[in-house]
Amino acid sequence: LSIRRQRQMCIRDRRKGIRWEDMEPHLRAMSYGHKSNGLIDMNPEMEPGGVRVPTKGRVSLEEQPDGSIKVRPHYWQEKPNFDAPLYGKKLDSETKTNLELTGNAGKTIKLEITPGKKEPCYVTLDKMTNTLEVMRVADFPKRTNIKGVELSKGQQIDLYDHGKKILLEGMTTRAGYKRDAYIQILSLIHI
Repeated sequence: LSIRRQRQMCIRDRRKGIRWEDMEPHLRAMSYGHKSNGLIDMNPEMEPGGVRVPTKGRVSLEEQPDGSIKVRPHYWQEKPNFDAPLYGKKLDSETKTNLELTGNAGKTIKLEITPGKKEPCYVTLDKMTNTLEVMRVADFPKRTNIKGVELSKGQQIDLYDHGKKILLEGMTTRAGYKRDAYIQILSLIHI
């Protein structure tokens, strides 16, 4: 995605009130399918030609069916709303507690993302925007080896199928050191 094309996208969609200059430092992360690394100022119109409301949020790039790229805002909210239905499902108290304490549901949850079809999903709290993010289990690439550690069948089931935290013993860090660490899947790449 060229810088020129990204700038044109931002200029074309002025209703969201996102300035190119605010988005530019985050483009590298966004080009890999992630959200911006931090909150940026936004000033969206509530309706065409209507009142603008200053707020903050993160942004991501979303490919459209015709191949074009659209800027997608993820607005900040004061606190997470764990009581609102998530794709038609109310969260149980254990899930709410896990999300509050760790930012992760700690298990997979069957959600109806596609009407009429319930699918297991990972649910994560985006702590910058206080919004819940969802990823289908089927969309997550499953590997048997992570950071030089071969996962047992039990670890694979816990991590991928149940969304639980697992211990990686003797993993190799980027710097080449061996260490033990817990890992868990975060669903911060949006659907």
